[in-house]
Amino acid sequence: MEKMILLALPPALVIVTFLVHWPTILHLRSAEERLPYCRGAYLAFSLQLVLYSWVLFFLLARQTAALVLVPLGMSFSMAGDFFNLQFESVKRRISEPVFFGILSFIAAQLCYISAFLQLVELRLLLAEGFLLPLAVFLVLFSLLVFRLRVYNPNRPPRIMRAALIYGTILGISVAIVLSAAIVLHGWWIVVALGGLFFLLSDAVIGETTVHGRHPVYEYQIPWWTYLIAQGLIMFGVGMLYG
Repeated sequence: MEKMILLALPPALVIVTFLVHWPTILHLRSAEERLPYCRGAYLAFSLQLVLYSWVLFFLLARQTAALVLVPLGMSFSMAGDFFNLQFESVKRRISEPVFFGILSFIAAQLCYISAFLQLVELRLLLAEGFLLPLAVFLVLFSLLVFRLRVYNPNRPPRIMRAALIYGTILGISVAIVLSAAIVLHGWWIVVALGGLFFLLSDAVIGETTVHGRHPVYEYQIPWWTYLIAQGLIMFGVGMLYG
């Protein structure tokens, strides 16, 4: 119980702190107004999860070297967070920082997929975890969301292509952890919940920032669900191998 509390505390504090921050910007009625007040805080939240993931690795590395892929994935995610926050100094040098944000998250999901497939035997997932139908369903779901809510012919084609590729990779990543949860149960269920929150977060980002819509909640809802997703993945992996 003590181990569980200690491992859960850092990501839980990040998620709760975000909820403390949120009311302070409610008086701002547009995403454009809110963003300058959010950038520093959101990047700091991401950095805390990066540090947490690396501390977990150094504590658990004796179990399996494959665990290094998890903090690497979180580190690539932070790079994606940096680009997606579209700092003014970055926008002056890069016309579409979101494109590089998507590329960073592609790298992050590839790290997670590689880690999961080294921690769980692929043959077992295929034989007992319904991996193939789950992957087909989630990839088709991602493609449907892309077509109906994300695709915008007026946006740069490279952003649309990158978003399409990312959605496919994310669908496969989530299918793997759902399959592992079906076969192995236990803390893999927590990791799978993290994957589902990732899917939710990126669906919202896709239909807003990537598409070109800018509702007032453009950054708050996807960021909160994203922090939950990353926290659950880190915590779940920590409990599995701690």
